[in-house]
Amino acid sequence: MPDLLAFLIESDNWEKPPALASPTKPTRILILGAGMAGLVAGYELMNQGYDVRILEARATAGGRVQTLREGFTDGVYADAGATFIPDAHGLPSYYADLLKLSVFDFSGSDLPEIYYVKGQRIQYSAGSDAPVDWPYALTAAEKAMGLAKMQTTYGSPPDLLGAPKGGAADVARLKLEDALSLDAYMTSKGASAGAVELLDVGFNQLMGEGPSSYSAAVSLSGDHYISSNIQNSGPDIKRIEGGNDLFPAALAAKLSSRISYSTEVLQIAQDNSGVRVTCRTKDGQQEASADYVICTLPFSILRNIRVIPGCGAALGEVLQTLGYTSVTRIFLQMREQFWRTQGLSGKIVSDQTMTVVYPGYNPAGEQGTLGLYMASANARRIGALSLDEQIEFALGQVEPVYPEVRQNYVAGVSKVWDADPFAKGAYAAFTPGQMESFLPVMAEPQGRIYFAGEHASTLTGWIQGAMASGLRAAQKIAATASQ
Repeated sequence: MPDLLAFLIESDNWEKPPALASPTKPTRILILGAGMAGLVAGYELMNQGYDVRILEARATAGGRVQTLREGFTDGVYADAGATFIPDAHGLPSYYADLLKLSVFDFSGSDLPEIYYVKGQRIQYSAGSDAPVDWPYALTAAEKAMGLAKMQTTYGSPPDLLGAPKGGAADVARLKLEDALSLDAYMTSKGASAGAVELLDVGFNQLMGEGPSSYSAAVSLSGDHYISSNIQNSGPDIKRIEGGNDLFPAALAAKLSSRISYSTEVLQIAQDNSGVRVTCRTKDGQQEASADYVICTLPFSILRNIRVIPGCGAALGEVLQTLGYTSVTRIFLQMREQFWRTQGLSGKIVSDQTMTVVYPGYNPAGEQGTLGLYMASANARRIGALSLDEQIEFALGQVEPVYPEVRQNYVAGVSKVWDADPFAKGAYAAFTPGQMESFLPVMAEPQGRIYFAGEHASTLTGWIQGAMASGLRAAQKIAATASQ
């Protein structure tokens, strides 16, 4: 298992796809799901001469890379799924260049943001040495450190910075981090209760049931400095110009008719001769067959699909117990980016239900969006409201920080990931100990069925992790089919 963990860490940090061996005879591969894992696997296998077909339940490609357009006016859009593409993640950058997609820096990254905590509105500039009187019970040393230094000291010490490349040291590191929740990890590094409370505000709340529930490796193995830069709107974070859904759309165009849309998987059956997938289409129930299957479906979906013969005990445990993060996002279209005239980024980090508010921009005009990002119990509670109630809630949450929000409001749209029938959650959430025990299981095939997706990666929730997992599955199949 340690060698496999090392390979997972190494391959999750690939900067370009690995070379794939060509088949020695015609080889059919079915890929379940046209998200980023399935698309890159299909694209690379197709280019090596494999007979590829992708089955996608939705009417469009992308999976959990979704951009909302309907409900807005004047060309405004909002990314409701995967939002950020860090420069440190090589695969998305490689494919964006290959597909000639335009990328731009995360908007407002050079401007201060607002922390709205304990009822106080505090302006904060990431990396600034200016002292901030945080309303938390910090030690004298922590007050002297400041927020940015606390994030690196307790969340990601200097020796952990930089993308891991695999090897015994990185396996030991993952095991150490995975043994503890993020809160417990920060406490073990010397953080006071007040510092943990401050560091938990915002981004760290957006996984599982909060930072006391999920494995520290979920955050740290993804390189916590990336998370910190997102928390602080760092300049090495990119997005696709025009909406992130243009990314999967461009990959899907390369695969063209090899993708069957509105095709929902009902059953997967395999024997010594191949794999048969039963699916529901607009024309009724159909069956597709192949030599191998790459299943990229979230386990929140796969656990309700019949697999014949059944999964082994180890995979069965993963399939039934791996949790998914509840996420609700509400986007408010603003008539103008009034925060920019105030010299602010528009970003809000809060201990209120809204958790994090990210600004979005319409490059063609002055309008923009303020997007509330909520997880766990907050996401479920607000997600159960009607759209009108969600919008009223969002306006009320933002108003104490930006009183101008109501007079600038144009329209509102939301995405409740628990309610998406083909996702049933936003991204996998590993509890302490599960990354070490679950990831190697998902990395091994069940007969002719291989698994991929962000849940099968140390970079949970990232496009990089999804792509790497798809390429790993493609590489393994190619190695077998080329013999």
